[in-house]
Parts: sequence; C-alpha cells; structure tokens
Amino acid sequence: ARRPSSGPILGLVVSRPEERVARIVERIVRIPIGELDADERHRLVRSRFVEGEAVDERIEPILQKAGGNPFFILEILESMVDRDVLRAVDRGGIKLLEWRTAAVRPIQLPTTLEGLVAARIDELSADERLLLRWGSVVGNSFRAHLLKELTWLAAEPLLQKLCKKGLLVERAPGLWAFKHVVSREVAYRGLHEDDRIRMHRRAGDRLASSGGGKGLGAARVGRHYELAGEGSLAAAAYLEAADAARRVHSNKEALRLLGRALDLLSPEDPRRVHVH
Repeated sequence: ARRPSSGPILGLVVSRPEERVARIVERIVRIPIGELDADERHRLVRSRFVEGEAVDERIEPILQKAGGNPFFILEILESMVDRDVLRAVDRGGIKLLEWRTAAVRPIQLPTTLEGLVAARIDELSADERLLLRWGSVVGNSFRAHLLKELTWLAAEPLLQKLCKKGLLVERAPGLWAFKHVVSREVAYRGLHEDDRIRMHRRAGDRLASSGGGKGLGAARVGRHYELAGEGSLAAAAYLEAADAARRVHSNKEALRLLGRALDLLSPEDPRRVHVH
C-alpha cells in the first residue's frame, strides 16, 4: 500500500467574482483575471485558424463585438461555423478553422454572450436541442445512458454532434459535460416553467429507481424533486442522504442536508422529530 504523503497540497479554484464565493475565499490567495487586451485577442483568434489564413482585417469586427471575453470570442467563431461562414478542418487531431469564401458576407450576431449561445441553441436540430436541454436539467455533467432513458433518443451520436459544435465535452467514456457553465444556464433558462418542472420530476424518478440515487446519491434525487415542487419527496431524499453522510462521519454535509429537509417539511410532519 502507498504511504500517505506529508508534503504540501496545492489547490486551485476557478470562479466568477460573486458575493457568495468571496466569503469562502477571503483568506486565500486570489489572482484576478481580467479581459484580454487587443494583442491577446488577436493571438487567440489566430491560434484557432489554419496557418496562412488571412485573419486580422477580416476578424476585426468580431473582436470589437466580443471585447476581451475569450469565451465570447470563441463562441462567435463557433457561430460562424454554424452559419457556414467558416468551416472546421482537422489538422493532426486539432480542430482549426478556415474561411469558406474569399469575401465574408455580412452576418448579424447577437450583442451579448448569452444571446449568442441562445441563438446557437435555436439553430440546433430538434433532437439535439432536446438532448441539450435535458442535459441542462440533469446537471453540469451527465451519462449518455441516462439521457437515452429520459428522452428515448439515440443519445450517443447526438452528443458527439454537440461536442463537435463546441457545446459539450466528453470527460470520460459515456460521461459528458457542458463545455462552459454559460451554455448550461442558457439552455436551462430556455425551458418553459411547466416543462422544467416535468423534466425535474422525471429525472428524480429515474435516479430514485437506480443505484445512483441511493445513499449519498439521494441528494441529487432531492434536488430534482425540490425543483419539481415535490417538497415531501425531496425531504425524504435529503433525509436519506443525510443519514448516509452521518454514517461516513461527514457531519457538516449531514447538517446541511438536514437543514434542506427541514425547510421542506410542514410543521405537522412527524419526520421533523427525527431531524431534531
């Protein structure tokens, strides 16, 4: 057996500058990352093109629109592939871009990152869009077999297409994730409230009936039931996950889950006695 190391451990956390995060990281070293400057933007764009392609003058309007947000710049390029202004080519296993025509025709692009991602989602096929929206309901990452069971679609080929379009990445065989949190947020917000509730209920039912929804995994079931408005079912799942956390001496997590359950249980519910 390997002996535990007594050396130092370096941990890196990447986050947006939000209030809820500031409280957690106030005592650790923070390195603010600002926008890309003009030279960095041009280098980023040139790195995405096949060597020898004329880039600078033709791409300037894009850089002006995107500002210094690198994700916005890359999403604009992906959108231009979707609209047949650019085409993706394989160069030694690396996806690079080249112009389809000598002259770039004028195209209208949304002025915000969220608007651009929403437009790209709208341009997907109906099955691709449905699968992406189900993925946004399940979470940041998801298994192909779960989406197949939830949608009755042939998930794997569609997930491959969404990966090629830069919306998803394959983390491991059968495990997929959104390439960027913004893509998931936009896909999720695009759902009608009634559809969102129905989908969370179905996801909760499916996970509850599988091995992944037992023990600590019941917390995922609880989250789906809570978002579906099923407070009693969500509380039961959180209580199960809290018991599992307590058994492995994860007391802080157990208390958090018990608190979630208490928030959902009615004052008359006898399970409140168990919680206290």
